[in-house]
Amino acid sequence: IPSFEDFIEHARDVFESAWLTNNGPKLQLLDKQLKEYLGSNNITIVSNGTIAIQILLRAMEVKDEVITTPYSYVATTSALLWEKCIPVFADIDPYTFCIDPEKVEQCITEKTTAILATNVYGRPCDVEGLEAIAERYNLKLIFDAAQAFGAKYKSRSVLTLGDGATSSFHATKVFNTAEGGSIYFKDPALEEKIELLRSFGHKDDDHYVLGINGKMSELHAIMGLIVLPHINDIIAKRKLLTEAYHERLPNHIISNPNIEGWENNYSYYPILAKNNNQREALISALIDKKIKPRRYFYPSLDQLPYLPDSCNKKMPISIDIASRVLCLPLYYDLKIDEIDLISDIVKKIINEG
Repeated sequence: IPSFEDFIEHARDVFESAWLTNNGPKLQLLDKQLKEYLGSNNITIVSNGTIAIQILLRAMEVKDEVITTPYSYVATTSALLWEKCIPVFADIDPYTFCIDPEKVEQCITEKTTAILATNVYGRPCDVEGLEAIAERYNLKLIFDAAQAFGAKYKSRSVLTLGDGATSSFHATKVFNTAEGGSIYFKDPALEEKIELLRSFGHKDDDHYVLGINGKMSELHAIMGLIVLPHINDIIAKRKLLTEAYHERLPNHIISNPNIEGWENNYSYYPILAKNNNQREALISALIDKKIKPRRYFYPSLDQLPYLPDSCNKKMPISIDIASRVLCLPLYYDLKIDEIDLISDIVKKIINEG
């Protein structure tokens, strides 16, 4: 949460101008600063991370079958369903929790048009493996990078990988605008189309395409403007907190893959219980002390009750990880003595089996 005083100073300008939304000066300034930070001009800011996926799918004319991960937040799958695409699940790598390229290739049919992969906890997928498959079968490669702001792969922002990528600026993310998101597009020719799609499909009174309201307001843009200058400090602090957890918890429950070329943004702190019963015991013990962990991500998305019958299900690795994973509290103002308390509770349950 940024400084309230800083927010009020910016908000005063907005109230005096009465320009509350519709690509106002605060959003334009955030747009400029974000492009500088991410090192790309092919960025469009939108109102949230879910609409970002939907707009990008529509802009890239993705249809029919899309191979995707069962291990992600529900928006990855729901955006496909909203856009009338058929999610085809490929199971995950048990080490990184990201989609497994080998399993992706096994899912390709004549109806496959794209791959939608998630950078789980900011971790890069097997980028080169997925790129090779996409090129070999002439598929679009899209990354749901909702959790990856500040993360890099081979010195490049994870938010700018693939033919397109989306991010979330939700309040729970490393960089937040309370609600918001962004779209990256490799092809600069998509910029005008994406701008139209996020603004009802029209400019002034001239209508061009079927669009939707994906615009960010000035008040949300202010949040971004006053958080972004602190992003390096935020990530550095989260790194220290992550290392504090590492020092206190048993190695066998920590999910901490070593991915060559990855610069971590320390967005989450996942651990793996022995089984679902042990995880539920962990949750209960933590909640008893007014500590709220999260089952990021649960359920495995191939188990969603409203999937069409045509969707393939039963992804064993994803189902197993989703039944055991637990993300412990990790945020800028978390204190070391609180990490001590959390870690002691976790170790007690783990040791008791």
